[in-house]
Amino acid sequence: MTELENWVCVKAVPDGWSVRSNALDEPQFFCSGAKAEALAHDLGRRLAESGSTTSVTIHDRADVALVTARYFGVEEGPLHSPASRARARAEGRDFATTDRVMT
Repeated sequence: MTELENWVCVKAVPDGWSVRSNALDEPQFFCSGAKAEALAHDLGRRLAESGSTTSVTIHDRADVALVTARYFGVEEGPLHSPASRARARAEGRDFATTDRVMT
């Protein structure tokens, strides 16, 4: 089992939403929850592509975790070459699994 190396978390703050991560120097703040969530998933994908398994958790305003996604670190090799990752993205596939999604 791969040990989690990074985490990304989106939570409500009084004037919007924050994105925090052990991979960021400082939290990022957004007025839009959708923009915060998009950044969190993008960061999770980029960290996975660099080889770090990453957990992304999205909370609602009541601090309930609505989405938990895990992006698995990509190991080097022919199956995980930059070309094969680009092909997977072009086909709409990525390296994430979503544990739970509620809308």
